[in-house]
Amino acid sequence: MWTTCGVLDGPALLEALMRDKDVHPIASAGDLADGEIFATGEELYRFLDWYVIERGKDVA
Repeated sequence: MWTTCGVLDGPALLEALMRDKDVHPIASAGDLADGEIFATGEELYRFLDWYVIERGKDVA
């Protein structure tokens, strides 16, 4: 969506930024384990543990 001053806004801005940076959503935990994001498996597992706990806070 364009604003009245011709600047991208909302989802259109996000899509444009992702396209410009050639980034893609994470499709699986395997994407995180490729070594570019986390230096060790331990760091990855700590992140995944934290993620599961945070996601669980909204459920109940």
